[in-house]
Amino acid sequence: MRGFLIPGLIAMLFIQLNAWARDPYVDINETMCVEGEDIYISCAFDVKRSRYDYIGKVASICAKGNTSPDAGYVQYRFGKPSYGSGQAKIEMQFPEKRVPPKEIFTIYTSVNSETIGSALRFVSGKYLYSFERSSMLGYEVVVRKQDEKVFNKSCTLPGVSYLVDGAYQGIQTIDLGQKKIPGANKCSGIGLREAYSSMELDRVNACIVYTKTNLQADAHLFRETDGISLYSVVSSENPTLVYEFPYLGAGGVITDAFFLPVGDGGEELLFVVHRMEMPKIWDPASDIYDVSVFRLEADTLTLEKKLTRFFHLGGDEVDKQGGTTYEYPYKDKKSVQKTAASPLFQAILAGKVINGSIIEKTSLYEGGLEPLLQYAPKMYLIKGDKVLVEDSWGGWCKVSYQAKVEIITKWVQCKSINFSAS
Repeated sequence: MRGFLIPGLIAMLFIQLNAWARDPYVDINETMCVEGEDIYISCAFDVKRSRYDYIGKVASICAKGNTSPDAGYVQYRFGKPSYGSGQAKIEMQFPEKRVPPKEIFTIYTSVNSETIGSALRFVSGKYLYSFERSSMLGYEVVVRKQDEKVFNKSCTLPGVSYLVDGAYQGIQTIDLGQKKIPGANKCSGIGLREAYSSMELDRVNACIVYTKTNLQADAHLFRETDGISLYSVVSSENPTLVYEFPYLGAGGVITDAFFLPVGDGGEELLFVVHRMEMPKIWDPASDIYDVSVFRLEADTLTLEKKLTRFFHLGGDEVDKQGGTTYEYPYKDKKSVQKTAASPLFQAILAGKVINGSIIEKTSLYEGGLEPLLQYAPKMYLIKGDKVLVEDSWGGWCKVSYQAKVEIITKWVQCKSINFSAS
């Protein structure tokens, strides 16, 4: 009975908090936002008497046209509002330019039997800024440098002392489920800014951040987009560069990162799904995706080369008539999880070959370590043909087929093979 009452009580309190927080009138001159902007949250500090007498400094999150993480802009501003007289005095604003919040601001949410948590966060230099609620007592503005809180004040009126609904629509939101929102950000000060929220495995933090690339320094075409790198961080040591994700000069983003148990021993491996925009001059059929896999070895993350090669990278391809000839099969967490449980993945992981049966007419491509897709196929297999699979690469399988007079070894799409019937 107690297990039912606690979540129910939390849900009721959550509804009440939102209801109490809806101020029917907010004077924008008491915030750092301006006319025409949306106020996502705006906090006054150390209000000792009436909110109506407060003329101190304020921290605000302001937005305009922010219907999605890719649209409009979101900006943090700290300073003294005009309070209806003169100009506001801005002491800090981030980012300096009014740009969409994607890859800059993130909202984390968590619901468990103890708390309902939410936190709007961004990183500037070595500091993590957070408008957060970890209890029923309301929001706080917290600034951290590594594990240390260097600023921690309650968010009070005048202003908007809660995170409004529109913020969740316009800013990327990560639901942590029942896991508590972490306090310190071990990745502060690494790279330019976070590309994905930090993750921890046995004291080792995986920090995925945006970084400058050599191509950006060498070519004007690439100067406006940053690369993405993975660092391994132990609290007592300096960050270790583990991996630089593929870079095409266009925008890249980490769409998901998660741990999965694999193999007979259930070893936890880190899987990272990365998406890149194809340069327009290449006339792309889709974005390019890749999946990288990492394991923990001696207090650091290392690239699992065999499994990373298994997923490789790719994008959808079409023929001259616009028909789809290939779809990269590993674009999200769900597809990766399904694949990691497949007989093919288990065979590659164990370094074994696996039998399969062709389920549809499929073309055979030349190739050694990888298929040579630029050459038109001249051979094919039909439904029911039996094959032996010895390698897999980005959704392609290297198969051996016993023909009448010889064994043929070529590449086919893995989706054309049934492994359960082997």
